[in-house]
Amino acid sequence: MLVKVEGGQFVKDTSNKALLTVNRSVLQENEARKKLSGKLNGQNSEINTLRTQVDTLAKDMSEIKMLLNQLVNNKE
Repeated sequence: MLVKVEGGQFVKDTSNKALLTVNRSVLQENEARKKLSGKLNGQNSEINTLRTQVDTLAKDMSEIKMLLNQLVNNKE
């Protein structure tokens, strides 16, 4: 059962004592914020993956360069 609380923006659920908002714009803003946060987390994850891949490529390039230098030095 829901009981109105003073101020009119909230109701109290008497079965679990939860305080719920009845202001739809606040609920919509919260949902939009959650969606944006999810998108940002996904983008951050993708950025971290790309960063790791670039680091791996840089290490591989350094190793290739070192091996090429060894080959050149051994032929001289």
